[in-house]
Amino acid sequence: MEVVCNLFNLSIALTSSRDSSRDRKDVSKAITQFISDNLHKGLTLKILAQFLGYSEKYCSEVFRSVMGESFSRYLRRRRIDVAAALLRTTDNSLSEIALSLGFSDQFAFSHFFKRSTGRSPSDFRADRAQRRPCRVGFQSSRATR
Repeated sequence: MEVVCNLFNLSIALTSSRDSSRDRKDVSKAITQFISDNLHKGLTLKILAQFLGYSEKYCSEVFRSVMGESFSRYLRRRRIDVAAALLRTTDNSLSEIALSLGFSDQFAFSHFFKRSTGRSPSDFRADRAQRRPCRVGFQSSRATR
């Protein structure tokens, strides 16, 4: 009986290890898509856990295992990446950017951005504006040669 149980357990382990990489990709894809689609809603681990149908504790463990970092670190990184892209590529107000990232107001967003990057959103955007004419001037001077 022990041999049968061991074979059964081995069979389950082998089957689950083959499926686990596919399952991990599926879970990773679902998490990434959910966060992208809901970034503006002020996401929490509780909301993600409800979406996935897990307890918060288990969701936290699965998230770290699948995504390679904690939920809070991933969310902070995504928000900074999106914020930087919006500051570089749009003329949206800080209030509009804050709302699109799930912040209650532009002050909370500005504090978060500065704490994360060491620069205020306004300084980050101003730096972009100062660099833009230089790049355009450089390109146009090369084009005239």
